[in-house]
Amino acid sequence: MTAPFTKDEISKVVKALKKNKSAEGGDLKAEQLKYGPNIVFKSITEIFNIIATTGESPSYIALSLLMSIPLKFKL
Repeated sequence: MTAPFTKDEISKVVKALKKNKSAEGGDLKAEQLKYGPNIVFKSITEIFNIIATTGESPSYIALSLLMSIPLKFKL
């Protein structure tokens, strides 16, 4: 790999995911990532770059939990 992944690249790929889909064995839907805050894309980018550089997943991934908390907004 000649250049690390960027947050913009990850954001573009995530936003292109099909609706109502989730990875096998996971309950996280594409929409939960698509409409997430920028910190989500930043975190995913950091994880991908660690994996691409070292060839191993960071140990903290096994201990992490990513979930969305829906909030009701009044317009």
